[in-house]
Amino acid sequence: MAAAALLAGLSACGPSEAPPARVEHPARVALVIGINLYQGAGEPAWPDLVSARPDAEAVARVLEERYDFKVRRLFDTYATREAILKAIEAVCRLDPEVDVFIFYAGHGFLDPADQQGYWIPSGAPRTDAPPFATNQWIANRDLADRLLAAAPRRLLLVSDSCFSGALLQRRLWEPAPGTETTASRPARFFIGSGDLAPVPDASGTHSVFAQALLEALTHPARDEFTAVDLARAVRRRVQRLTGQIVRMGPLVPEADGSFLLRRLPEKE
Repeated sequence: MAAAALLAGLSACGPSEAPPARVEHPARVALVIGINLYQGAGEPAWPDLVSARPDAEAVARVLEERYDFKVRRLFDTYATREAILKAIEAVCRLDPEVDVFIFYAGHGFLDPADQQGYWIPSGAPRTDAPPFATNQWIANRDLADRLLAAAPRRLLLVSDSCFSGALLQRRLWEPAPGTETTASRPARFFIGSGDLAPVPDASGTHSVFAQALLEALTHPARDEFTAVDLARAVRRRVQRLTGQIVRMGPLVPEADGSFLLRRLPEKE
């Protein structure tokens, strides 16, 4: 499925203010999800967040303007479980040479019994004790299975949520020397704002993690860099400011190929 067809087919699901981006090969598609509004999803409700949507809006803008991604946005009440899974299914059907960037900012949950992590979509009920409403959330296991089976060879997932590190099979990971730019293997790379613990929402415009991500994307050391470079830049800034643990690595060891980001030339 072509990138333009994906965006045309899903554009009614949420707002998109930017003009169409210039397309180069390989095409670049981003799915950006940000959820501030959770109230009204039953009692007790998930508390609304402050920075998730502004974080997502800023990431979407940088990817469009600086990296020539075609961006699909899902914000607040548009980001239901059905809509998120439908959008993920759509990007998973894209052509193999399309580069896919997925960003999620919202609530996360960790089941203490099995250490399974979940994204919490808008409209999802909250349960504070077993049995949890997991069938109305998005399980990390289900998300990883979908992304590992996706047609695109190169995919980067960035999650700014509590317990985001639960998505990785190996939470302590560093690339072996000489493997950071391996283009022959598929890439399913993950960057998460935390490990198996809550992470704070922002008291200002952006979370610490999102601000570090935006800084790394806006002012990279080089115009072309890998997802590993991006993760390291984000990790350094976050650890310096808060001590918060940023996790990175392939979803599975055999998906450790290189995901490259190429910044557009500055406009004169």
